[in-house]
Amino acid sequence: MELLDFKTFEPKLGKWAPRFKPFIESKEMWDILQKLKSEGKVVVPKSSDTFRAFSTTDPDNLKVIFYLMDPYPRQYKDGTLQANGIAMDCSNSPDGKLQPSLIRWYDAIDKELGREVKRSPSLEYLHEQGVMLLNTDLTCKLNKTQSHEGLWEPFQKYFLEEVVGSDTQIIYVLCGKASHKMEKYINPFCRIIKLAHPAAAEYSKGEWDSKGVFNQINSILKDNNGSFIFWDKDLWESSKDLPF
Repeated sequence: MELLDFKTFEPKLGKWAPRFKPFIESKEMWDILQKLKSEGKVVVPKSSDTFRAFSTTDPDNLKVIFYLMDPYPRQYKDGTLQANGIAMDCSNSPDGKLQPSLIRWYDAIDKELGREVKRSPSLEYLHEQGVMLLNTDLTCKLNKTQSHEGLWEPFQKYFLEEVVGSDTQIIYVLCGKASHKMEKYINPFCRIIKLAHPAAAEYSKGEWDSKGVFNQINSILKDNNGSFIFWDKDLWESSKDLPF
């Protein structure tokens, strides 16, 4: 087996790249890529976006990891893929329309905060604050959900055990049965919150039961180090102009 060229992965993983180097050069990573190549199918998201959840998050500022399921499997009428590597993010939408799971996400935030927040298609503002929105399965076949179920588990195992395993301050939110399987790799001293996936509410035509997770997170962060997350993008943007 030839070693993968680590340099090709560095820009995709951003500041996380050095921490993933042993895995990128491992047989497990080789096997994942060979599986993807052998299928001969269109894979979503595009390869340059596969690790975008990492490249848009600073490893030294990581506070929360939301584990969701797999990427949006479809493409828009113009051929643009819905998925872009950040779970639930809809910034690829030509008209800014939100997917049902993201609508349920914002509904829950509105309910918890007691007011309406800006419904941004882009969720990078959360990554800027140290909230990573990560798909359990980083890829899937075009138009076929859960088609890569379990494929990326060795990668996730390495991430949770070797990359962030020693950080007991990280809050984990596991949304959906697929993500619940990640619990066995998480440091047991971390706070773990298990929920249904927001998409499940769409199927039942009801509300997503967030169990107050957004307020929970800020309460935990306040107790840990006095920090908090702006769940409203407008407030986050305004906070950047503050002199402190």
